[in-house]
Amino acid sequence: MERSRVRDERSDVLQRVRKMMDELEEPLQQPTSTAPLQDEEEEEENTRFTSKQTDVYDDGTNTFFWRAHSITVLVGMLAALVYVAAVEDVKLDTAFNIKRGMTACVIAFCMFGMTQAKDGPFKRPHPAIWRFFLCLSIIYELFLVFLLFQSVDDARQLMSSIDPDLGKELPEKTYAEDCSFYTPGHQEGTFHNFWGKMDIFVLAHVLGWYFKMLMIRDYWLCNILSIAFELMEYSLEHQLNNFGECWWDHWILDFIICNGLGIWLGMLTLNYLNIKTYSWRGLYHIPSYGGKLKRMILQFTPYSWTRFEWRPTENLKRWIAVLVICTVWTLVELNTFYLKTVLWIPPPHFINWARLFILVPVGSVALRETYQYIEDPYCKKFGQQSWVLVAITISETLISVKFQFEVITKPLPRPIAMAWLIFFLVLVLWTIWRFCIWSPTRWHSSSHPDPQDATHGNGQLDGEEKEVTRTVKTTKMVSSVTKRSSASSRVVGPDGDGVDNGLDNHGSPYATRSKKGVVNGK
Repeated sequence: MERSRVRDERSDVLQRVRKMMDELEEPLQQPTSTAPLQDEEEEEENTRFTSKQTDVYDDGTNTFFWRAHSITVLVGMLAALVYVAAVEDVKLDTAFNIKRGMTACVIAFCMFGMTQAKDGPFKRPHPAIWRFFLCLSIIYELFLVFLLFQSVDDARQLMSSIDPDLGKELPEKTYAEDCSFYTPGHQEGTFHNFWGKMDIFVLAHVLGWYFKMLMIRDYWLCNILSIAFELMEYSLEHQLNNFGECWWDHWILDFIICNGLGIWLGMLTLNYLNIKTYSWRGLYHIPSYGGKLKRMILQFTPYSWTRFEWRPTENLKRWIAVLVICTVWTLVELNTFYLKTVLWIPPPHFINWARLFILVPVGSVALRETYQYIEDPYCKKFGQQSWVLVAITISETLISVKFQFEVITKPLPRPIAMAWLIFFLVLVLWTIWRFCIWSPTRWHSSSHPDPQDATHGNGQLDGEEKEVTRTVKTTKMVSSVTKRSSASSRVVGPDGDGVDNGLDNHGSPYATRSKKGVVNGK
């Protein structure tokens, strides 16, 4: 009886195994179906994305510093409003009351956003900091929309209400008056023109391209953008005198020294961040005071890092995405000059610096979100910060066009117009040839062969080929299930960010759950 029972159980097991193998075999007998191949391609793309993320060691400590404190912030804000309404004396200065009321509106909106907005991809030094910059970018976009509906005179008058020193026409200035580079025998020196350009803005230029390199994380793309902006200055100097520079100012001082030095320093930093070990312990788990101090300083460094590989020529989607990124980037750079010209804002004014203060962190988050949107097959939604940044860029451009339409519409010099026409024609023809004629993948590149290639024309596989294919597919299915089951608890954090495939209490796809041990970081 015992042997009979064992034999029956063995027979049942064998039948279940055969049934499972038959179920795995059915998709292989239908080579026209592309769903399995699409799933495999998606898994490979996801593996390619996660392979660019650094591993993070985190003990999972979640202290008072990391809690939401939404009720505390609400009570504090309401207490301040009660004080203003019931205790403070009313001032009769209308302009002062308007400015203070607008400031209070900005603070109230930022408090709401810092406690209730969705988390972005960055985590350090604190997610609330990045929510704060998201709120500032939204406020800036609302201000631009308001400005767009004004006349140019009213817009300039509005600037003077912010600062009484504004509202005055700026003197025209060009940087191409004396372009002599080598002047032997000159009383001020052989290279006096070159050394005369050395000022605080050179350092600002170097630091600017250093941060741009950290944002883009690609050496060649940064250099292409650097060259593109110098060419745009050549092309548009008939519209703005500020674009007029000597040849050595364009290519030696700007491109080689300032841009090149900033990009090189940024590349060194990226190399360090790509190989750095990201291991984090809670402050109370560190015994020494020196270790605690070091941990507090490291709080302002990235939680983890993601290596960017844009690969623009891989497929048409990535090619168009990189072209759009380059276009938006160039518009942001050009808007700096056009806005300060049309609104009469001098270069060293704090408004220009405030704009840069907002756009640098906002651009960092936006590029990180855009890269994940392109690279990660599980990211199906365009990032919130990317959305706001595109809106800001287009709004600034529209203001520049509306307020100085006569300047913007000045025709390009014929040689420059012909050069740009040839460039765009070559770009379009090359795109068509590369992705519609030469490339067999057309839209998405894929390393998967045609299912018909593995058959003998009738959709059937040989026995040996079928067995091998079945084994490979079983392995991939097990791997896929394992990855998907672990994805819900995986902590991924780019450059100071923690990402979870679930949603946190803010509804963010980038939420971090504290986990002990090794977690995969971005």
